[in-house]
Amino acid sequence: MKRDFNKVIIEGRISTDVKTVEVGDKKIANFSIAVNNFNKQNEEIVSFFNCSVFVTDKLNQLLEKGKPLLLEGYLKQDRWEKDGQKYQAVKICVQSLHLMKSNPSEVKPEVEQETVDIQFAEEGEVNTDNYFG
Repeated sequence: MKRDFNKVIIEGRISTDVKTVEVGDKKIANFSIAVNNFNKQNEEIVSFFNCSVFVTDKLNQLLEKGKPLLLEGYLKQDRWEKDGQKYQAVKICVQSLHLMKSNPSEVKPEVEQETVDIQFAEEGEVNTDNYFG
């Protein structure tokens, strides 16, 4: 069966406090990213996207509200039912995360780029059904 193309590259700032959950011996950080855009009248439009990413302790400490990021990943639609009502939400499952500099003249080589390896999720070592189906 042919797999359709599902790829997202997005740049913005973390707009919520990062919430981390443990799945087995792995940690998943959940947060929202705000992305600014402008319409034809040059009015700013801000969009918010929920994101999930596997993190190391070091990376988790670096993720904080207001931090600029460049994310690469794919979209996943979650569906659930509660009290007879059906709900759905789309989130970005992050495969690569690049910490951006707030000020281009800043030099922080140790945090300039962090790439997240999610190979273990594909090998079935951790039950990630609720996060990265």
